[in-house]
Amino acid sequence: MREALIILSPLPKPEGDLIFQAKVQDLAKFKGGDRLFINLSNTQIRVRLGDAKVAVPAGQANIYESPVLAKPANMAIMYEFYDPEGKKWKMITASTVVLRPSRREICIFNTGSRPGNIKKHGILFPVQMVSP
Repeated sequence: MREALIILSPLPKPEGDLIFQAKVQDLAKFKGGDRLFINLSNTQIRVRLGDAKVAVPAGQANIYESPVLAKPANMAIMYEFYDPEGKKWKMITASTVVLRPSRREICIFNTGSRPGNIKKHGILFPVQMVSP
């Protein structure tokens, strides 16, 4: 790996001196327009980007690989979580986003302070564009 992103997330229950879990992401496999979803909650997350669906099981991560983008593209997006008590999917939020070849996003989901409440946090960061 030439470039890596290391993501530290707190463990739900610390194990001795170990209080964080480390995830290493190879940035060569995380290009402009892509979105990395990290689910730190205790339930399933589902993301819909246009016609694509990305499943993110509890405690796991998954990448939406954008088609090659020559210019920015608008796309409808919806985030949902599975409510095991109600046995149904519930919406967290929905909107329209702009996928850009010059940036990528990390979305982190975690359990909110109230039961059945999932929080979403997004971090956008640039991709170095190489001129032809």
